[in-house]
Amino acid sequence: MYGASFATHKPAAARPIATATATPAIEPTSATLVNEPAVESVPTPAPTPALAVAAPPTPQTYVVQEGDTVKAIAAKFGVSAETVMWANELHQPDLIQVGQSLLIPATSGVLYHAKGSETLRDVAQRFHADPLEIAAYNGMQIDADETLPPGDLIIPNGRRDDFVVEAPPTPEPVAEAPASNVEALGSVEALAAPAPTPQPVKKKPAPIIYEVKEGDTLRSLALLFGVDIDTLLNANNIPDPDLVTVGTKLTVLPVSGVQYTVGEGETLADIAGWFQVDGGAIADFNGLENPDLIQVGQVLIIPGAKTAHPVKKKPAPAEAEAPASSGGEQAAPAAAPAPRQRSSGETAAPAAPAQAPAAAPDHVTGGGAAVVQNAMAHLGQPYVWGGVGPRGFDCSGFVYYILRVSGHPVSRGLWGQLNGGPRISRDQLQPGDTVFFANTYMPGLSHAGIYIGGGRFIHASDPSTGVTISSLSSAYWASRYVGASRLW
Repeated sequence: MYGASFATHKPAAARPIATATATPAIEPTSATLVNEPAVESVPTPAPTPALAVAAPPTPQTYVVQEGDTVKAIAAKFGVSAETVMWANELHQPDLIQVGQSLLIPATSGVLYHAKGSETLRDVAQRFHADPLEIAAYNGMQIDADETLPPGDLIIPNGRRDDFVVEAPPTPEPVAEAPASNVEALGSVEALAAPAPTPQPVKKKPAPIIYEVKEGDTLRSLALLFGVDIDTLLNANNIPDPDLVTVGTKLTVLPVSGVQYTVGEGETLADIAGWFQVDGGAIADFNGLENPDLIQVGQVLIIPGAKTAHPVKKKPAPAEAEAPASSGGEQAAPAAAPAPRQRSSGETAAPAAPAQAPAAAPDHVTGGGAAVVQNAMAHLGQPYVWGGVGPRGFDCSGFVYYILRVSGHPVSRGLWGQLNGGPRISRDQLQPGDTVFFANTYMPGLSHAGIYIGGGRFIHASDPSTGVTISSLSSAYWASRYVGASRLW
């Protein structure tokens, strides 16, 4: 059972038997005396040692960088934007400052300081959370109606009703500078464009080894490390959860998914297609600067994968015609937020190995206008997990291909693309900028497209719609938008 505690399997120790002791003489009374047998004295049992529980992950501290937004920071750490706002009392999230230090909880929810006067049930009700999940995540052996000790707690999946987001203050109107001053300083556009800043290197996530403690359950460990139970089972080849006992050493991945060992002749596109995962996510989580340089025997983390044993099918011929498209506004993916939940019959075959294709005759090089022109030339092309064109793309593969043929080579990974140029605020978007989204088919940064103007962007959406045009203002995409970068 996933919720059952793991116990040590030891034979029961025999209880020591004490010898009978002499009973002191009792003075006779007028009452009838009854001879009672001598009572065997039982030794007082030793106190049971406290159960060892895992300490919950502590919040991290993050220093705001140039171009950061609350949504982008939240996506970087795989938590909700509200979690960051609640933990730092950011009632005006648009006003974060470069150099500001933010607390980032390890999972989405509420960071709360218990005062020592509330029960676990009181706190759970206040934040609309499950008391069992709170206790499990914080490594507490406590009943729901017991008083919580003073200290900091993480309330996983909790929410705050008392938090109000305030509108930023309206800036005072600024008088226009004389034309001569503008000419002396340069164009308004040049002044407004943020200067590129060095981006911090994203550390390659790595699995850790955890030794199961008394009182642990698969459910509590999944909550503790922010992964699902299947991830724990697959990473450790555990066919039966009951086989996990105290002292078992578990490999814990940094994200929900599986590990995969690269075989002879396999490419990143093959692997992404088999697992139905965006190739950019695989590149990100494994630090693959060049997607063509994976090696036989290399162990990869496949984020978002649901099975450790996919059906392997080699790419089908690429001569299939692209589906027709009206070029109009398209709805959000039908299976959002997880297009890989579609049946295998609806999913296009994997693309050829990831490589930088030569520019086709109808491709042009240049700035934002060239990027849009090249992107629009592929409207209606099929979605292919791991595809990098020209006859099929996944979302990051589409950005990778279009920017390269436009004369601006970029990373294959989503994080490399996000950090590949200056960050652009939404009100400063120009055609050709790359827009990014989080929490689509997997938690964290997971989707990208190319802005074409008018509040719209072109992207490889999902297997049912392929390369299409969507609105940044639609309910689905607006709620998942995290930011933009200028890569041209």
